[in-house]
Amino acid sequence: MFSEIFDKVTGAIEYSIINELPKMEGLKFHNVQIRKDSDNNHQSTNEWGAIKLASNFGIDSNTLQFKWPRHLYFKSLIKSLHTNTQLVAPNHILHGHFKKILLIDDNAENGWGEVLRIIFNCTVESRVTNMELNVLRNVNPNKCQEYDLILLDLYLDNTKTDNSKALSLLRFVKNKFPEIPVIIYYCFK
Repeated sequence: MFSEIFDKVTGAIEYSIINELPKMEGLKFHNVQIRKDSDNNHQSTNEWGAIKLASNFGIDSNTLQFKWPRHLYFKSLIKSLHTNTQLVAPNHILHGHFKKILLIDDNAENGWGEVLRIIFNCTVESRVTNMELNVLRNVNPNKCQEYDLILLDLYLDNTKTDNSKALSLLRFVKNKFPEIPVIIYYCFK
């Protein structure tokens, strides 16, 4: 049922059950729910990215507080992570480099914010909704000066097809505050 995928970056072997899911949709095995098509793939990918990033910095996924999905697919990924990689010692190399970071991501509260707070050991503020972004851009643009770093999700609003909002925000920040570093990231399956 599980096929193996070799991760070229980490050297870990991960298991994929994507090919079998359509055959098993809605089935339960000892009260474990199989992931359905209604699950948000973009959000799940973001949550998995946060867990993998935490792992790369020696943060045990069991200590994270955010509510990552508890379905069978995620459980198999977590098991794969714990059994196929050696536990890395906690890495504090990025502590003290920044005082305040702005995270612009529609999944900021689904793992990224918490993991980044631990990795950078500083305040990480999130802007998620369109209203928050409009206030930042139009009502209080000078608030951007409070941040030492801005992390920007390339695809906001749970879509993989429209990056215009992120690129517009990038243009705004770089035109008004060119000294603030901006990192654009994208999680992919």
